[in-house]
Amino acid sequence: MRSGVTFHDGTPMTADDVLWSLKRHADPDMEQGDEFGNIAAMKKTGDRRITISFKAPDAMFFKALAGDAGIVWNKEQVEKAGKDFGTPGQPDACTGPYRLSSWKSGDSLTIERYDAYWGKKPLTKRVTFRWASDSALVNALTTGAADGAYAESPNTAAALRGKKGIEQHYGPSTASLVLIPTERGGLKDPKIRRALSLALDRKGIAASGYGGMVQPWGTPVGSGAWGYEKPVFEAAQKAVAYAPAAPTADDLAAAKDLVKEAGADPAEPIVIGTDASQGRSVVANAVRAALQRIGLKGRIKTVPTSQFEQFYSDPQARADIDVLVGDWYISKADPMGFYDNALSDSSNNWVGFKDAAYDAKVKKALSTLDDAERAKLTVDVQKTFTDAAIWISVAQVPSVLVLDEKLTGPPASMAYLYYPWAAELGSKKG
Repeated sequence: MRSGVTFHDGTPMTADDVLWSLKRHADPDMEQGDEFGNIAAMKKTGDRRITISFKAPDAMFFKALAGDAGIVWNKEQVEKAGKDFGTPGQPDACTGPYRLSSWKSGDSLTIERYDAYWGKKPLTKRVTFRWASDSALVNALTTGAADGAYAESPNTAAALRGKKGIEQHYGPSTASLVLIPTERGGLKDPKIRRALSLALDRKGIAASGYGGMVQPWGTPVGSGAWGYEKPVFEAAQKAVAYAPAAPTADDLAAAKDLVKEAGADPAEPIVIGTDASQGRSVVANAVRAALQRIGLKGRIKTVPTSQFEQFYSDPQARADIDVLVGDWYISKADPMGFYDNALSDSSNNWVGFKDAAYDAKVKKALSTLDDAERAKLTVDVQKTFTDAAIWISVAQVPSVLVLDEKLTGPPASMAYLYYPWAAELGSKKG
């Protein structure tokens, strides 16, 4: 552990705080609990040392610690707050360059520079975050009411293109737009999934749904995941089958043959789940058009945006749809951080894909510490996933930073989710 680090209440961070935090994250009921499956023991072995032992090699664990699984809390403060920890009115329990100043529920959150921070002093004294819909965000940035934002939706950046005084910066992201078949069964046959993927106009979706801000893509993770062996992953991405940017006559002929081989009922509609947002609506309509091109019917089920997230977590919510117009990202710069989603026992394997050989390959890759060897294994796993069209990839989504032209500093990459970028925010020289 680094010495001289203090929490925002001025108390020193100790090895006891670190160990307690790791054990808290490792609880199976906590969000990061699945990151600790290979851990045999975690012990304090010195005043500033924690020793972690493993049941098996784990190539992902230290990448997980660089994200949410490695957050260190002030044990005393968290236990004192109890169930109220992390809610408005409670102090933070952190060690970063900024401390929580105020949190107005549903309105704004303000952080202020922590002068006793162990690292480089932040350039900006105070930063306020406000919540806003896409349209309100565009208006706030246009009028100067807001100085910048990481655009969650590419449509936000597209709407701000050419606005005076606003700069846009693009960087790598692990995010992708995907179609996720459900347990309902309309896309249970891999031949139907391949046929749909062959007939999907990804280029048209990128142009009309996202203002050209996304790129047709064949894998379920964006290029921001290529944190090592980039040429290997880049070549594999170009070699993905069944995922043309725009379907050719040969693609459509092959797709129709697959539908015929599968014996699909052309009268039974495949139900597409979406919300009414511009991008997802365009994707849903493109899916319906693709199905029509190969002799099948598609029906769109639209739910309010407030209900859409339930599709991901609640099997009952998606009981009436065959495929979800979704999006996904991973927190690690490693594609193997994704492919466990198709393990036979994964809760995200909705379509019920089962392949013992796939499961074995995933587990081998996850335990391979050598980057070059793991990359080869990952490409093999990826091919099985994409050939079976377990999920149907649509496009990769960039990380977009929109910023007042007088400001600079934050990274444009998706690293902003796990990196104290505000400490580098400041005015341009001159």
